[in-house]
Amino acid sequence: MIGNFAHLGVLIALVQIDGTAPDLQMVTPAFGPVAGGTMVTLDGANFQSGATVDFDGISATMVSFVSSTRLTARTPAHPAFGPVDVTVTNPDTQSSTLAGGYTYRLPTPTLTSVTPNTGTASGSRVITLSGTNFAAGATVAFGGTAAMGVTVLSGTSIRATTPAGSPGPVNVTVTNPDSQVATRTNGYTYTLLTIDAIIPTVGSIHGGALFTLTGSAIEQGCRVYFDTTVGLDINVVDSTTITGIVPPHNAGSVNLALKPPDPGTISDVIVGGFTYHTPPSLTSLDRSSGPEAGGTEVTLTGSDFASGATVSFGQLAATSVTFVSSTQLIAVTPSHDAETVNVAVTNPDLLSGTLVGAFTFGAAPRVDRVNPSTGPIEGGTLVAVSGANFQPGALVQFGEATSSAASVIDESNLIATSPAHVAGVVDLAVTNPDGQSATLAAAFNYANVPPVLRTLSPSSGPLSGGTQVTLSGDNFSPGATVSFGGANATNVTVSSATISATTPLHPAGMVDVVVTNSDGQSATMPASYAYRSDAVPPTDQYIDPTTIGPKGCGTAGALPSALGWSAALLWLMRRSRCAQRGTDSGQGPT
Repeated sequence: MIGNFAHLGVLIALVQIDGTAPDLQMVTPAFGPVAGGTMVTLDGANFQSGATVDFDGISATMVSFVSSTRLTARTPAHPAFGPVDVTVTNPDTQSSTLAGGYTYRLPTPTLTSVTPNTGTASGSRVITLSGTNFAAGATVAFGGTAAMGVTVLSGTSIRATTPAGSPGPVNVTVTNPDSQVATRTNGYTYTLLTIDAIIPTVGSIHGGALFTLTGSAIEQGCRVYFDTTVGLDINVVDSTTITGIVPPHNAGSVNLALKPPDPGTISDVIVGGFTYHTPPSLTSLDRSSGPEAGGTEVTLTGSDFASGATVSFGQLAATSVTFVSSTQLIAVTPSHDAETVNVAVTNPDLLSGTLVGAFTFGAAPRVDRVNPSTGPIEGGTLVAVSGANFQPGALVQFGEATSSAASVIDESNLIATSPAHVAGVVDLAVTNPDGQSATLAAAFNYANVPPVLRTLSPSSGPLSGGTQVTLSGDNFSPGATVSFGGANATNVTVSSATISATTPLHPAGMVDVVVTNSDGQSATMPASYAYRSDAVPPTDQYIDPTTIGPKGCGTAGALPSALGWSAALLWLMRRSRCAQRGTDSGQGPT
């Protein structure tokens, strides 16, 4: 019995091995990326449930038995592109292989640009092709003619040299080693003229810059166009060089074209080959002078400043430049000989703006002497300062106090009014607008100096007073008083050198005039003012004696209380005359 069972097992195994082998006839799709992941359908015959699939010995994933004639599977990744064998193996180990049944490909290339995109028909121009999925070993063709010196720089860049061609546009192709092709239709144009470079590549919207263009096949009569505007003063130097003046144009990039004399000949064009910028404009500086040693911080104001702009003072660059905004820069001056110089701002595009004679490098001021060197603590003394290198707008300080009235006469002389200050000897300093200063030590003495009275006018007046007198001198202080023969004047108005006052009532005779400052110091002009009985009182104070009362003395009454000093004086004079006649009742005139 055991022998019979063993014979039966062998018989079953033989039946299984003798089954019909699978037959793989087609794989759809027949190609895909080397990264794998492509779902394919395998068609044939005698496929069994549980069959496996491999691509060049690498097992596929997600194998699904659809029927005895169809399987589906996902391709595995493969280390290289190219055709590979595909094998189906049934569970009974019988298999079927479709030679080269599937082709692994590289990613599909794309060609997005050719730079430059024009060149002479003789070829030999080095160009750069940009795109995606370029593979090592890729080839390049211009109008079907293979390029020379092809170098795949990266998956996105290829460098090649153009072959010779006929004038006109041609397609440019990149073919990867797996035969996949990227095409840029009319991607390159063969011309009889070629632009290699232009210097400069940027310019002012106002034009005016000299340009030099180099290329090939340039001949007399060629023109250079900036967009649609022809360059000025064109000069063909030789077959490779042409010069001219950049014409004005609005800001922005423009195409640069080199056109031959024959309008039927194809021109060479560089797209965006020249850029117009608005040049900077420098309108003002916050200070116009500084020391020769440099180091002065200057704020420049204008328009269209660019980050990275430089500043020059004359021929020398500022030691530092800070970009604040498109309208403001801060620069520090370099050391420079004494001189007035131009100031220029130059943007990174080399366009510049200049302010002529905007900054002066100069020596520091010098103070030699002051006159007078003494004045009252109340200030107000007009002081002449002499020295050198004074600048308009200079400030003058007496000790710690600044004069509110200083005026520069010339570079060697200025005048200033002393401010109020406590008593004592102080330094006098002059500071120019550029920050340079000079000090004369112990130059001015603030002291309680006595007043000086020199003249008065008029020097005489009526006994009744009321005469306005002008007194001239020095060192008069606010609050000063004036007396005439011991009687105080009224309506006193004081300046440091002039006093105006109204004389008081006084008997006839010469009197001293005394000016007394608020600190008690005084000045006297002896017997300088005459009270005269024959003098006519001022018009606004004269009183006709006949209007005081009735003619005669008998009816005179007491002194009316409403009379002013002038009327009272007349009343006393008339009373005296009446008493001499013996007609005064003792009451005086009315």
